Amino acid sequence: MTLLRDVARYAGVSTATVSRVLNSPEKVSAPTRAKVIAAISKLGYRPNRVARRLSGRKDAARMISLIIPDIQNPFYSFVARGVEDVANQNDCTLILGNADGNASKEETYLNVVRAESVDGIIAPPIDQSKDSIVVRLVQEGIPVVSIDGPLHHVEVDSVYVDNMKGSAEAVQYLIQLGHHRIAILCGPLNYLGFKERFGGYKQAMAANQIPLVERYLKFGQSSQEMGRILAEELLALETPPTAIFTSDNLFTAGAMEAMYSLGLSIPNDVSIIGFDDIPVMRSYNPPLTAVRQSAYNLGNTAAELLFERIKHPGRKSEKIILEPELIVRDSCGSVPENHIHPINRDDGEKKRRV
Repeated sequence: MTLLRDVARYAGVSTATVSRVLNSPEKVSAPTRAKVIAAISKLGYRPNRVARRLSGRKDAARMISLIIPDIQNPFYSFVARGVEDVANQNDCTLILGNADGNASKEETYLNVVRAESVDGIIAPPIDQSKDSIVVRLVQEGIPVVSIDGPLHHVEVDSVYVDNMKGSAEAVQYLIQLGHHRIAILCGPLNYLGFKERFGGYKQAMAANQIPLVERYLKFGQSSQEMGRILAEELLALETPPTAIFTSDNLFTAGAMEAMYSLGLSIPNDVSIIGFDDIPVMRSYNPPLTAVRQSAYNLGNTAAELLFERIKHPGRKSEKIILEPELIVRDSCGSVPENHIHPINRDDGEKKRRV
């Protein structure tokens, strides 16, 4: 069994430094912290905290971890709340990590929570390689639930939204309104959610025999600032789009900021529809038409699956797909009466188990 002193020897530091990295990492310099974390990963060190944390009911999980892709995105605050509520119901503490959509940063967090002997992990499929840290954790027997998409190369429980369906139906809605010059603001395609949303955009355009126009396809790291920059580039074109589909709420906020600054009227000059419907969207002027994916239910469902996995480690893995819902407000105008909108818009959360 690997001991703390083995990690210290391998990293070339004192045992006190290793302890500080595990308990108060902010007190250790970044280079030293990186060396210790690398040693922990290489040696597979796991502190013996289980006995302390299981001093109550033996069947109770006491510590789980949630890794989110972007802490600045308000969507993930609702995901975290959904996870935390289930954790509290199970007398469990939640450790939160922000990966910034970066596989290396995700690996650092996962190595730390592995060292903490967490009872289970909820994480997005940022790194889909065969030897990713998440795959190794599953092979070590640590319960893992994937959110925002399935995890390849290993069987785990997963919860995600049907991104392609949601984006395809959003773009179809714009087409029903008579738009053909439809642009997209999309995050990096190496992230599965954005790849699927771009796929839905292409699917709707192809189904209506509308060719893709390269200058209407804008990609960048998800942020309000990037959304503003990309929207300004679109709106400065000689033939600008008449409608913009944004792939998340940060892009939406940035695109609307650009429209306001240019004095454009929404939807008279340009229509906008976004993926993600968070409460503030109702306060926009005009209120935003958006594809709703229930962030709270995503987190809540993922946590429920995780605790089921902790209690029944041998059960067959489950994939739960949450159905998206288009919330029609005023940012696109209205559909002509002779068109029937394809999306069911009632308030019930729909789930598909596969």
